[in-house]
This record gives sequence, C-alpha cells and structure tokens, in this order.
Amino acid sequence: GEGEGEGEGEGEGEGCIDVDLDGFGLNCPSGDDCDDSNNDLQTLYPQLHPDLDGDTFTSPPLDICGPSAGPPANHLAAANLAPIFIVAPLSASSIDDADERWFEENRARQQDNSTSSVRARNSGALDLTSWRCGATPTAINGIEVRVRSRSLQETATIRTILSFLPAPSPAIDQTTTYGSAFADVVFGSATDSLGVNSVAALCDQSFGVRLRVDEVSSDPDVGVDSVAIRVFGAPDCDDGDAAVFSPATIFGDADGDGSGGEGVSACIGNEIPTGLGARGGDCDDANANAFPGQGAFFTIARGNGSFDYDCDTVEEREPLVDVTACQLAGICQETVATVTGTCGNNVNVGVCDGTCTRVVSAIPQPCH
Repeated sequence: GEGEGEGEGEGEGEGCIDVDLDGFGLNCPSGDDCDDSNNDLQTLYPQLHPDLDGDTFTSPPLDICGPSAGPPANHLAAANLAPIFIVAPLSASSIDDADERWFEENRARQQDNSTSSVRARNSGALDLTSWRCGATPTAINGIEVRVRSRSLQETATIRTILSFLPAPSPAIDQTTTYGSAFADVVFGSATDSLGVNSVAALCDQSFGVRLRVDEVSSDPDVGVDSVAIRVFGAPDCDDGDAAVFSPATIFGDADGDGSGGEGVSACIGNEIPTGLGARGGDCDDANANAFPGQGAFFTIARGNGSFDYDCDTVEEREPLVDVTACQLAGICQETVATVTGTCGNNVNVGVCDGTCTRVVSAIPQPCH
C-alpha cells in the first residue's frame, strides 16, 4: 500500500495542471500560468510601469499578469516620470546694481507659472533663488527651464543665457528672434537634466538659475515675463485621470502677494492652479504688504496690530534721520544723527529750514 501511494503522487506531479485550459499551467510545456482561473492571462511581466490614463506618464511599477502574446496595453517596460514643478518666488535675491538694468517691474504679478517681471537692456546677470519643490523627487530624469520674454519696442534678436546656482554651471544659451508677443525659450527636456543630478541641491532653498539677456541685433528693451522650472522625476500621481500627473504643493494666497500659509499636497497637470507660485510662511494672508522678505517699512500696523511685515517674528524699526544742529557758514551745514521710536508712534526729528534754522516735526516710526 505504501509503494502504491508514493507512485500515484509522483505521477500526478509530473502532469500538466491547466485549470483554465489555455495551455499554460503547472508543469505544462508552454509554461506556468500566472492566473490559472482566467484563460486570457498566462505570463507574469515583472515591474511594468502602468500608464492607465494614457497621458504618457507612468505610475509606480507593478508585477503584471497578462497574455502570453505580450504585456497589456498602457504598461511600459521603462518609467516615464511626470514633472515636478519647482517655482521661484516673486523676487530676485541678487541684482547687478552696478549695471542697474535689471529691475522688478511688478512683484505681485503672476502669469501662468511666473516669477517677477523684470526688464533688461544687455543685462547684468539676474539670480533667482529659493526655489520651492512641489514634491521631492527620488531621482532626476530631466529638467526643463522655460523663460518667457519679448522685445518691448520692436523685433529684435535676443540671446538668453542660463546657468544654475549656487555654483554657476557652464552657461548654455539660445538665440531667438522676438517680436512684441511673448515667446518661450526652453532649456532642457524630460530626458535632459542639464547637468543637475543632485536631488538635495535641487530642493535646497539656495538653488536657482542665473539669467542674462542680451540684444544681438538692436537696442530695444527686453521684457522677461516669467521663469518656470519643471523637474521630471516622479511617478504619475493620478493614473486614472489623464489631465493630472504632477505632485505639487499648493499654497493658498488670498491677498495675492506671492506668499501663502501652509501648503496642501495636490496632483496637477498643465494648468497651474492659483497659489502654486506662492511661497509658504505668509504671516498675514489678508494683507498683501506682509510676506517673507518684505523690505519696505510701514507706519500703520497690520490688521492684527503687529508691525512684523517681513514675517520674521521681529518688528524692526527703520532708522530716521534727525538733524540735531544747523549752522550757517556760507552754506547751511547740518549735524545729523539717527533716531528710532515705537512702531507707528510719532518721533521728533529735526530738519534745517530755508533760513538754516532747526525745525522739529513729529513723524510716525516706520517698521517691518
């Protein structure tokens, strides 16, 4: 009895077990069956990258059971990662003041994925830093920098030069003929990282780009309307909706000053939602004069009574010039000092009038 039982077990193990009758199964000549309850599925394809919504961007890899003729549609052997939007704040950290040809035209302006509007005539270099990662990529497959600009007066040939910060990388440039309409100059692509390969450096607050715009053919002003950077290095965040694919952090910006409160994670597409260009850290999102980095001083408190307009938790007072003495010696000679007082309250300061006499007046103390 013992020998007979062993023989039956071995014989059954050597035969083809094909429950769904598709020719595939355990010990079958055609091969194993990854799903022996479905005769349309036979072959296991390891680590395929799904693109179920057909937007060309793939979601995280999966082991897929599919037909023996080939992997199922919309499942790719290699990842095609979606872009992560990285957005510059609406200010420039360093402007070539000696040249004085770069300047901010409208700090709060946002158009598409824009930064500040700047203007140049054979400009010095403009550094835009403190980029904000919409989401941190695990790897960098490509980088796209899009510079939108135009000739403000006439058609001109413009040379746009780009390098990365903090350590200026070798400059890359493109020459384009512009008219009065805005045109985009695009550096890099989804598969070209432009030499940037450090995720840590990319999402550091000091990362940015250095731009220079030169006129080649004539001498009109050049308007640089916006700069946007996208990093390709994230799986599709919603593979069931072809309209969205990029992970991002959206900052509510109720007062339109370019800064918002806490960020909210979102999945976005080519349409940039309002607030993506905003930085976090706005200490008063109901007051457009209050935002991180505010350099101006104010004599009237914010709505909550605070004078902390630059959102650093400290109320800094602007030094006021006080003429302490006026002496007429051919010309009126002034002795000056600086004074400060309580934010918003009057401070007595002196000036020399037309007769070189010191006149005292009260002016409110500006702060931020």
